[in-house]
Amino acid sequence: MKSITYWHPFIYSLLMQLSYKKYYLDRYKVVSDLIESNSSILDICCGDCKIYDFLKVKNVNYVGIDFNKAFVKAAQNKGIRAYRLDIIKDEIPKADIILMQASLYQFIPYHTEVINKLLNCAIKKLILCEPIKNHATSKIKIISKMAYLLNNPGNGIKPYRFNMQTLQKALQPFKKNIIKEFLTPYQIEYIVIMRKTY
Repeated sequence: MKSITYWHPFIYSLLMQLSYKKYYLDRYKVVSDLIESNSSILDICCGDCKIYDFLKVKNVNYVGIDFNKAFVKAAQNKGIRAYRLDIIKDEIPKADIILMQASLYQFIPYHTEVINKLLNCAIKKLILCEPIKNHATSKIKIISKMAYLLNNPGNGIKPYRFNMQTLQKALQPFKKNIIKEFLTPYQIEYIVIMRKTY
């Protein structure tokens, strides 16, 4: 059974705002600044497609994909191209830029395979933006417990989160692909930009 977080994009957005507080919009601005105008974008685990608000002024060819039917339907109702796909099982289309924001942890322990798959579909680059500070790892038990229970997108609760050390370890097989990596100014998420090697 899905956690309330994933019942509807409005609830998802509200909880994200509560989680990131004053940095909620900053996290989208930082990522959108990495995306060139007139690019094709495939937004993996697109959620409420909030990033599109920042990208549409750049005349991008945006497509969102998500496992969640409610999220996909809500995006389509707004006129956003979105499709329901399981990126573990299904083929995903190629795009100039593949983006995954705050979702890599959802695929532990298969994150290496997922990164490989996304990288192979990225014509120009893959952008990963992953939290390294999480409520689920809070020392305050009630906060960590709530974060844990609120994180079932419909295929099970995801018990693991990345911190800086474990994320760096996960990225080690892709060192040759990384062209840029940095901690966001709000110091909650780490951004990695990769390219295929030939």
